Amino acid sequence: DVSAALVAGAAALVVEAFIDGHGRAPKYDEVRAILMSAADDAGHDVLTQGAGFLNVSRAVKLAAGTADAGLVVSPSTWHPGTYRDIVRAGFTRLVYPGDVRTDSLVLENAGDLPIDATVEPVAYVKIGEYVHANATRTDPYQPTGNVALWVNDTGLWKVDGATLTSVRLQAPVPGLWANAELVKVTAYSDLSRLTYKVSETAYVVNYSYALKAYDWTIDWTNWFPGIGPFPWPSSFMNELNTVGETFHQSNALEVRAAFPATALREALVISLEAPDTTLAIAGLPWTFAIEFYDRAPWPWASPSPASVTVPDNGTATVDLTLTVPGT
Repeated sequence: DVSAALVAGAAALVVEAFIDGHGRAPKYDEVRAILMSAADDAGHDVLTQGAGFLNVSRAVKLAAGTADAGLVVSPSTWHPGTYRDIVRAGFTRLVYPGDVRTDSLVLENAGDLPIDATVEPVAYVKIGEYVHANATRTDPYQPTGNVALWVNDTGLWKVDGATLTSVRLQAPVPGLWANAELVKVTAYSDLSRLTYKVSETAYVVNYSYALKAYDWTIDWTNWFPGIGPFPWPSSFMNELNTVGETFHQSNALEVRAAFPATALREALVISLEAPDTTLAIAGLPWTFAIEFYDRAPWPWASPSPASVTVPDNGTATVDLTLTVPGT
């Protein structure tokens, strides 16, 4: 696994920088807290992204105690609750309806300047969606039978393959694109169209499709009066930059894109593609659910204090209380 090798290398650099800055070797949980505190928020939920993208440069600065590096938060993850009234490290911990649990977060500033910090528990809340049904077909726009759609602040669009003109499928929902911090696209099809039985115990499976998400930037040299512009994965890949893709054995595929209004240019392009065109299925219906999420305060958790100044070369403590609603 390449990611494991990258993190191992980053951990080694953190250990070296920590020894140089503190005169001792760090404990394993200190290394983990530094790596997670230094990560860049990728804009996805924590079960998808973890702490975010690895930022080795910031992690090394945090380990060395560089003045402008930022804060290290420990513990790096919070697992409230117990199992049969006992807290066991590395084991399941449960909370039940009506439970109230409080633990402390320690914010450490190894730099030479104080840092103002805000603790805000948040969760993703769905704010709207587009749902569209389409089927694979072959035409001048989709010569290999793929399906391409795009979405932005003007709504949901596709191309009429016969006339090569843009067609708006759904009008924009006011504020949906601008306020979303995460877009999740799920494409799903009838499993029976992707499998068929060859004996009482054997099936042939044709999971031949990949779902890709692209950031679209117009290259005007590709276009001339009367045609375009529109995203065209089969012809103008120089206009498209991949931001996510999934290709696994399933009749339900999912891709995500974070911060669409600020991180993407013209639109988010959704492309259902058959990498092996010999396995493409003509007329295969797919449903696309394009869901928009915004981060909102999570009422179950409350910090005290919510804002704190962490002194230079010092720490500050924030109590975090989890209140589980009763039945």
